[in-house]
Amino acid sequence: MLSDADLRVIEAHHGIHRANTLTLRDLTLDNNSMAASAPPIELERMWHRGRLARSLFAPDGPASDRWRADNVEDLLPFRPYLPTHSPLATDPWRWIANENGLEESGLFKRSLLQWEVFERLRQTGEQQDLIFRLPAWSPPGEITSRPSFLYMTDSGFLHHLIGLPEVVLNSWDSRPLHYRDSAWDGHRQRSWEGFAISCLARAAGVRTHASYWTAADGEIDLILDWSSSSECWAIEITIGRNKKLKSVFEVGCGEVQATRAILLHNSVVGIPKIKWDRGMARNVEIMTLEEALLAIDAGP
Repeated sequence: MLSDADLRVIEAHHGIHRANTLTLRDLTLDNNSMAASAPPIELERMWHRGRLARSLFAPDGPASDRWRADNVEDLLPFRPYLPTHSPLATDPWRWIANENGLEESGLFKRSLLQWEVFERLRQTGEQQDLIFRLPAWSPPGEITSRPSFLYMTDSGFLHHLIGLPEVVLNSWDSRPLHYRDSAWDGHRQRSWEGFAISCLARAAGVRTHASYWTAADGEIDLILDWSSSSECWAIEITIGRNKKLKSVFEVGCGEVQATRAILLHNSVVGIPKIKWDRGMARNVEIMTLEEALLAIDAGP
């Protein structure tokens, strides 16, 4: 049976706020199965392993992978009876993991389920903090018909379910050949994007409304509207070594009346080489996720 220590969730902004000094002793984990202290929280490790203390503070990557493999069945919500014609019938959460970061309306169509059944499954995932929806931005007082994006909340679960071990994430540029196609690049990009969005939105809490902005020729990954002021932050998230910022980014910032435009990159991969569309005039701040979390902690 899983203990309270097993189920302890570590939030990224807690570690950042406490200057990365959180240790296992702070978590009151038992000393019999784990060391009394651990290295500081690193966001890269949290992205790879997820937020559960046992996975996050495992001695190494393979041990973390094994812990998730051994316990994921107990930690996932119930598996409802689903019609056999649906691709979700055998393993709904694994199917949803493989669809991570895609439009909810498309997932529903591909699920071949009745809406009531799909909606119950989605609500269960949200209630258990397994998945979260990111709605489309709309002007205050207006309702948008644009679909939400659906993300897995815990990236460790996500990586287990799609079969992406930590050793591959740690050595992406020298990864085995079968991980080098565009599908796996898409999984990795959407995993990082969902992790960053979850960290930032949870750090901001009720102080902001989180959404994404979209147009026919592009989108902005995260819009944070601050409830206590007229501040609005537009955040584009990347993990590539090259990034093209299109003029639609500037258009979106103008529509949402963004007061800050931020390009967020992975601190391990480094600042990407940026190609700007001709004529772009907006000042874009370049930040790591760690820096963005500190900015959110400080507030507008």
